[in-house]
Formats: sequence, structure tokens, C-alpha cells
Amino acid sequence: MNIQRAQEIFQSTKSITVFHNGESIWIEKLDPSTNTAYVRAMSGEKNVLVSELQEVH
Repeated sequence: MNIQRAQEIFQSTKSITVFHNGESIWIEKLDPSTNTAYVRAMSGEKNVLVSELQEVH
């Protein structure tokens, strides 16, 4: 995923399913300067590269 799409998902009022390494996540914050996202998952909270996020259609 690219940072622009991550920002669209983050700002959306719709529920959009996003995964990181096969685990469903919720985007908490985005940092365009480092192309990273702070995400929340069942396994905990972490910083990940936005390019590692996958949107499920």
C-alpha cells in the first residue's frame, strides 16, 4: 500500500479491512516522512512500513 491510500483509509468513515502480515490491523497514526504507520492489532501495537499493509477488497 502507498501512503496516500493509507491516509484515505485512515480518514474514511467506512470500515476498511487492512492486514499486516496476515493479521487484521487498525491504523492509529501515519508518518508520511518515514512512510510508517502506528497500528493496533490483537497481538499489540507497533510501527510498520506502510508498504507492508494490504487492503482487502
